[in-house]
Amino acid sequence: EDFLPTVRADPNQLERLFRLLLANALTYARAGIPPRIRVTAQRIGDDWLLQVHDNGRGIEPDYRDRVFRMFERLQPWADPPGSGTGLPLARKIVEAHGGRIWIEDPPEGTGTTVAFTLPAADDRSVNLEDKDSP
Repeated sequence: EDFLPTVRADPNQLERLFRLLLANALTYARAGIPPRIRVTAQRIGDDWLLQVHDNGRGIEPDYRDRVFRMFERLQPWADPPGSGTGLPLARKIVEAHGGRIWIEDPPEGTGTTVAFTLPAADDRSVNLEDKDSP
């Protein structure tokens, strides 16, 4: 069942967070392979665990903490060009809302999975099948 969790977060900052994560996934897609991005959510206690999975280039385990440092690029000379601000800004947004963010091993063994928590607003969620189509 597809649903959208309700979280305690500023809507503008939440939109910015997802824009940053989705842009990052698209920027670091593998050449010649269509990008695939999947967003999942799971309720864990008083929080929602959200994950953004992609099939891109991936991040080596030794570098997973470094990507959250401002202006830190793993390969500053490599394509595509980037500023090194996307994931650090995502971290600031998540932490400002009382959550935490990290890189997990991707379920398929390739790509990147960015996981983060945000506090649940209540026990309700929005069922996508109940929403009117635009």
